[in-house]
Amino acid sequence: MIWSMLLGCSMDADRLVAFQVQSDGSYTVEPRAIESLKDPLRMKGELGEMRAGGVLALRGGEMEYRGGRQIEVLAVVEDGVAEPVDLDGLILYSFYGHLQDTRDALERVGVPIAPLFPVSMAVTPAVPDIGLALLPVENAAYAPSANTFILLSDLSEKQVPLAANAGVVAHETGHGVFHLLSTGDPHAAKLFPPEHPGAQGISSLDEGFSDMLGGLVTGDPRFIVPSLNLPSRDLESGITAEQVSSRPELETTSYDPYALGSVFAATAWDIRLETDDVDGTLALVCDAVKSWAEAEADADDAEVAYRYLDQLVALGDAEQRQAACAAIELRFAGVYSVEECP
Repeated sequence: MIWSMLLGCSMDADRLVAFQVQSDGSYTVEPRAIESLKDPLRMKGELGEMRAGGVLALRGGEMEYRGGRQIEVLAVVEDGVAEPVDLDGLILYSFYGHLQDTRDALERVGVPIAPLFPVSMAVTPAVPDIGLALLPVENAAYAPSANTFILLSDLSEKQVPLAANAGVVAHETGHGVFHLLSTGDPHAAKLFPPEHPGAQGISSLDEGFSDMLGGLVTGDPRFIVPSLNLPSRDLESGITAEQVSSRPELETTSYDPYALGSVFAATAWDIRLETDDVDGTLALVCDAVKSWAEAEADADDAEVAYRYLDQLVALGDAEQRQAACAAIELRFAGVYSVEECP
């Protein structure tokens, strides 16, 4: 990915051209305000700064980002609107705008995410450590403990680049929120180490929670479709835990965290549909992460992730509890049940 440079110039614009998701899940490219981006030429703002290159490495078992060079976007400014001259700049503005929207949605429902910001944003960093070799080769990703978003090039042309997809940005922010709520510190080690018996299930819960945010923030259960055709990630699919072969209590040679994660995500979407309350559901799924982490910090079994479902029921109001119990009975029948549900 080649990033456009405009050195020694300033930008006087109050709106920036970016990908914007519409109510039907489609996208337009149009001007919008991104108030948190204070310096849109150099991609600096209250949410954090983007840097090109640099190194994402392991240090003492935790990830660390060593920042690269400053980014400067080449854009044409007319009547207060800055329009990037290439796709790279359009992706950067879109990512920052979607990150702002996600932060605002979470703050609106009282999720304490302020410690995430400012966050580092690394554009195509080098990843020399073999321990990080499983990072995605395209996508926008989040590196816990480094508290860093990673923006990578798409390997093929897409209707909406992954890093410009509002739901994908909300999903990746979800990983940061999950880490923050479960540990209390964006730079802390994960609550459960990779060798924990429940680590695989927790990775599914992490992915599922992030898909919950992707769907709830955008209002679209198929938020990933404009970028990737993945019907298995549809939050309105009929997927159940019994259908999933990658579960933490089963012996598998390779574990796919997205499969069970999609069941967790569909459960939350069921609650949202039944209660017709997006903000209430968003607050509930986030509160449940914090409460689950506090309750399960000393757990040593493989099924620890399932007990997140207990918190959805315990923390909900009467309508949410009824909806959560119905959703869990549907999605986790034969695999897990919550004692508080009738």
